[in-house]
Amino acid sequence: MNYDQPLDKFTITDLETLRVIADPLRSQIYETLTAKPLAIKDIAERLGLSASKLYYHVNLLEKHGLLRVVETRTVANMIEKIYWIVAQELELDESLLSFSSVSDETKDALRALMSST
Repeated sequence: MNYDQPLDKFTITDLETLRVIADPLRSQIYETLTAKPLAIKDIAERLGLSASKLYYHVNLLEKHGLLRVVETRTVANMIEKIYWIVAQELELDESLLSFSSVSDETKDALRALMSST
C-alpha cells in the first residue's frame, strides 16, 4: 500500500501534547511507527506487549495529532486501523518553555514534566 509520507517536522504547541509524548511507552510506540505504518497488534508484537495494553496509548497519540490512521480494513468481522506517525521529527514550541506567560500551576506542571523527561 502506498501512503502519504509523514511530514518532516511536527511542532508540539501545548503542554498536554507534550505530556502525551513524554510517556515512555507512548514514545516507544511513536518510535516503532517511524519505519512504516502498523496495526496495534503489530506494534504490540514488536514491543513484546499485549495489544490490549496499547489501545489507550495509541488513542491518546492519535487524539493529540501525533499519529494518524492511514488505512482501515476488515479482519475477522472487526475493523483494524493502520497507524503512522504524523512527522519524522517532533519539535517543541519555544513558547512552552517561557514561564512568563503561564500560571503558577502550569509552571509547576511544566517543571515537573521537564525534569521527568
